[in-house]
Amino acid sequence: MYDTSEHFKSDTVLQNERNIVLAAVKSSRYAPAKRKSATEAIKNTKKSTVVAAVLGSLIGNKSPFQILNSSILGIEKKLAVQKVKTDKEIEEEKKNRASKELEKKFSTIRESSVFSVPIKDAAMDTLSKCNLPNQRVEVLLRLIQRKNEEEIKDTLKMRGLNRSLTEKERALVSDRLEEAELGSDHMSAALNMVGNASTKAEVETILVKSIGWLNVVNGADVERFLEVIDESNLITIEKKTYARQWIKKTDTKNRLLTMLQALLRWQIRPLHWVGIAYEEVFQNKPMKVFSTDVIKATLAAIKECNSPSDAKTAAKNAVGSARHEADLIAILNHLLEGAERYSTT
Repeated sequence: MYDTSEHFKSDTVLQNERNIVLAAVKSSRYAPAKRKSATEAIKNTKKSTVVAAVLGSLIGNKSPFQILNSSILGIEKKLAVQKVKTDKEIEEEKKNRASKELEKKFSTIRESSVFSVPIKDAAMDTLSKCNLPNQRVEVLLRLIQRKNEEEIKDTLKMRGLNRSLTEKERALVSDRLEEAELGSDHMSAALNMVGNASTKAEVETILVKSIGWLNVVNGADVERFLEVIDESNLITIEKKTYARQWIKKTDTKNRLLTMLQALLRWQIRPLHWVGIAYEEVFQNKPMKVFSTDVIKATLAAIKECNSPSDAKTAAKNAVGSARHEADLIAILNHLLEGAERYSTT
């Protein structure tokens, strides 16, 4: 046929390029009907990609009808020389892909309400450098045990970590997992799964799931909240009744924090504001964990509440020292309870 690659210089066909292609089509040995269809399609387009698609159909010995309709195939294609990527660009792409996969696999760490940002960063950075499940299991266990940043990073210096999951190893994992602040049901489930695991890779998956469960409101959270509601003299009996019902529906620490914010703001509002409060707690989309928006919402609740000014000042200062949402929950519990001292330790 005819090599058109040396003639097409852009996405738009020049007139001299079109003439060369048309001449090649007309002088070819294909059936007259096919040459006619190809000629008509080429004359009616300005796109070089369409011309290429038409010629492809002609060379492929397609029917006249298929040749005419082949122009559709070239509409979305781009005629461009593929840029050759440098080794540096290829390596950068690999790193970006690996980073995205890591973030997805261990998203429960990033979404945690109980770990500080520096701890999360240390854990994710260390996990990115681990090559084997036994190393990652050790990192996750140290995270669950609330080790500091350096202790988490030191996992990479450890030697002799057992790659197999022996009965002794399984027992050690279970002992360390019991230090997690999980609800009784989740703790029982996690320990049962560890007991049935046969590899370190399975244990790794269980620990990732367990870290996600740390965000769930547990028995201690509920007990503390009910204690606050009972002790508080800053909200009415009717509002306390609603609060005791709402805690039964509160599933995550993030939602618990939102409820505390709503209760503080409800202090200076009438009882019929209950509908708005309920919507804020249970129907609005949760904010990103420990984000700027969460901090702003917490400070706004403190500012709007009916607590004494010195208590509000102390709470505001404590928010500045908060490391994660669990700290914010503790601060607002103190404020709602009417406590005079605030601490994030």
